[in-house]
Amino acid sequence: MRKIFLGFLFITAFSSYAGQASIKEKVQALLEDYARVDSVDWYNKGDTAFAENDGFIGVYRHLKASVSDSSVNLKMEFVSGPKRPDSDEFAKITSDVCITVFSQLINPQVKDTKEVTWDDEPVETVNNTPDKFAFMRASGLDKVHGQKMESTINGWQVSIKRTVLLTTCSAKKK
Repeated sequence: MRKIFLGFLFITAFSSYAGQASIKEKVQALLEDYARVDSVDWYNKGDTAFAENDGFIGVYRHLKASVSDSSVNLKMEFVSGPKRPDSDEFAKITSDVCITVFSQLINPQVKDTKEVTWDDEPVETVNNTPDKFAFMRASGLDKVHGQKMESTINGWQVSIKRTVLLTTCSAKKK
């Protein structure tokens, strides 16, 4: 009986700990989903996780990432592939990766836990909140070339800088 009780306590303690993902774990999962960075690409040095990866996300890119519990730094540059992308296209796609990862990290979407059935009426959601990451969206590289654009969002200092076939972005907790 005692072993069963101790086993139950261990499982309960472990499951409550496992439910609290660190910033590093969240970013690693987001980069796996949105930038195709595999778990084998990561290595740790001290309290920081690093990754380097060549991949295709609509454009061929070489990604370098460093992630700690207070900052995330991403650098994506063109790597040779069968097609050289337009600079605007490259800036848009890599900026979208930065925006997606940072928005999911800083403002995670609340998942509706209510089960949906066939009898439910469709619900249209209206999002009247302003896009806090609008400063990161580029209409053309000629308008933002070499400029470091920054903003503070929910206690995070977020920045992005784009040049020809190179995008760097970071988020640092204040």
